[in-house]
Amino acid sequence: MPTITLHSVGLIKRSRLAWYSTLTAVLDAIYYLSSLVPSGKPTITAAHNTSSTSLQLIWRPPPKSSINGEFLGYQISYRPRNDNTSDSTTLVTIKDPEVTQFTIQDLTSFTQYLVSLRVINPAGLGPETKVVVMTDEGGTYFYSSRFLWRPQKLCKSS
Repeated sequence: MPTITLHSVGLIKRSRLAWYSTLTAVLDAIYYLSSLVPSGKPTITAAHNTSSTSLQLIWRPPPKSSINGEFLGYQISYRPRNDNTSDSTTLVTIKDPEVTQFTIQDLTSFTQYLVSLRVINPAGLGPETKVVVMTDEGGTYFYSSRFLWRPQKLCKSS
């Protein structure tokens, strides 16, 4: 992130033009900084399946200096890895910068998902951190056994 330093030395009486120029430079610098999208990306520390239809993502935020403005939260996107169509991508916005984990649910069992995580500030989205995670095998299993029972004739003992 660029560093801006404003120096004023002594008690020199400044003209209105000088004050205007200084104020304009400061406002331009503030505008420039507020228009930068985040430059840092979150670090994914864990990504694993929690069932045959859900995945959990755990992360650490990027350094505060790389947010470049107000930290608004995160955007998670995910899609089946082998499906490159935009229709298959789901977006989730997390509007709390303190959140550092999320569980994605209602997925297809035994499928690889490409998951992306980004930081959001007022200027937009930061760079992506990507990971591939696979849901567990799933399904309903039915077991049956067939028994045949024939009543036995009882013998009378004498």
